Amino acid sequence: MTARISKQSARVLGLLKVRSARARREARTHHDRQEVRFIAPITPKTKSRARTFYSVAAIRKAFLLSGGSVEKFLATLKAQTITPTETRAFERAIAEFGALAMKGAEPFDCPVEIDLVFILKGDATEWPVAPSDGDLDNHKKAVLDALKGVVITDDRLVVRSRQIMVCGPNEGVYCACRPASPDISDLTVWVQRQLAGDTNGRLPALGSGEASAPAASGAW
Repeated sequence: MTARISKQSARVLGLLKVRSARARREARTHHDRQEVRFIAPITPKTKSRARTFYSVAAIRKAFLLSGGSVEKFLATLKAQTITPTETRAFERAIAEFGALAMKGAEPFDCPVEIDLVFILKGDATEWPVAPSDGDLDNHKKAVLDALKGVVITDDRLVVRSRQIMVCGPNEGVYCACRPASPDISDLTVWVQRQLAGDTNGRLPALGSGEASAPAASGAW
């Protein structure tokens, strides 16, 4: 049995915040915007870490300018940081697909929810868990970084997300972004009540109150 509470009780528990009239107007404006979605038929890439190193030229320059002083050498030596080429190319491609989907609209500057599907080349009956497949979090990070300034102003605005990584004959990335629903899921309310010391009520089914799955793919 799923535990439910009224909006008034949710406010008492601190689950719902009373917003100003201006905030409500802004929220309505954002929620009037349609969902943005796109499919990029490219190979999914993980967010590779930027590499920081000291070039031979930088070391030589610092040495010549230091005059034998260790302190001056360390103060003069400058490191270089580069993002791997594959990561830059992938993020650039995702940003281009995102820009096409936005059709010139300004990036979302409100809380958003995002759906992501990563399809890697392979047998559709198997999960992509080989070391070379990368982990789901880094796949997600690469896409969110690409969307910044194009689809969303900042990835901190993502308050709800669903992502899945599967194998298939055709590689690609699906992304859908929409203003976050103001509805609080049953699971969220249950956790908040548990933290508040109310141990009554059974754990609701996972996925209760979540956003609907992509129309093209049906259930996750």
